[in-house]
Amino acid sequence: MKKTILLSLYAIIIGMTLNGQCVKKTYKDDMTGNVTNYVASGQIKVKEGPQLLTMYLKQIIVKTTGDTVYSLEVTTTWLSKPFVIGESANMILKLSNDSLMTLRSATSSSAKRVNGGNYWELTANYLITPQQISILTSGNLMKLRMYGVAPDYLEFNVKEKFVHLVPEMAKCFLAK
Repeated sequence: MKKTILLSLYAIIIGMTLNGQCVKKTYKDDMTGNVTNYVASGQIKVKEGPQLLTMYLKQIIVKTTGDTVYSLEVTTTWLSKPFVIGESANMILKLSNDSLMTLRSATSSSAKRVNGGNYWELTANYLITPQQISILTSGNLMKLRMYGVAPDYLEFNVKEKFVHLVPEMAKCFLAK
């Protein structure tokens, strides 16, 4: 049930973000007490085909230790093949100002079949620092490459119409 509620919240956030609104949400896990603050990018279309990317910036406050963990969650849908990302695998983001940002995956992830088994969907979480989130505001996202089990990787060129969504998400996330 929690998963359904969380997925519904994500859908609402995506819809609001696509309408140009800066929407932050907070989720508290009643079992662990951990608090997650997040904001979504909306769906980002890529040039290579029907794939869609959705990104979430998250701040997780761990109740037991007081630690704060930041992550960038990336979901890609409509993959034509299975794909596995190992723990500590890299993702490289290329911004319009030619800067490159390398993030490491927090955990391993495997693509799952969706749409009646016709396509694959993959969700991966990458660790990110507040400084890197600030850098995301400085240029549009032009391309990203997600490394899987070597030497495999997925590479996406973002359609021009959608390149502004990630810097807008980062600005929203950093706004007080």
